[in-house]
Amino acid sequence: MTTRYAYINTKAAKQEFSRVVNQVFYGKQPVIVTSRGKPKVAIVNLDVLEQGIVTSPEPQARTQNRLQLLQKADRLREHIKKRAGKSLTDPVVMLHEARQERDAQIQHNLR
Repeated sequence: MTTRYAYINTKAAKQEFSRVVNQVFYGKQPVIVTSRGKPKVAIVNLDVLEQGIVTSPEPQARTQNRLQLLQKADRLREHIKKRAGKSLTDPVVMLHEARQERDAQIQHNLR
């Protein structure tokens, strides 16, 4: 099942918040709020969120962006390592730990 998204910028979302909430609730269509043309947050129906059937609107773009951020983090890590003169924790390990903490927090909040 492919979810269709509506997009709205932050200014319009502020001005039309009640309409957007009703669109999401009654129309069962998630809305992506953008800022400067980039997706920032999603407004989804609570039933949809609890069922866990919300999917990323642009999985390939998100994956590419994550890879670029990891590469940037690796370069920054190497720069810091040279300046500090010591070994640092692998960013992939740190990311994995952060995701585990986030997932645990989300599960706790849903209970």
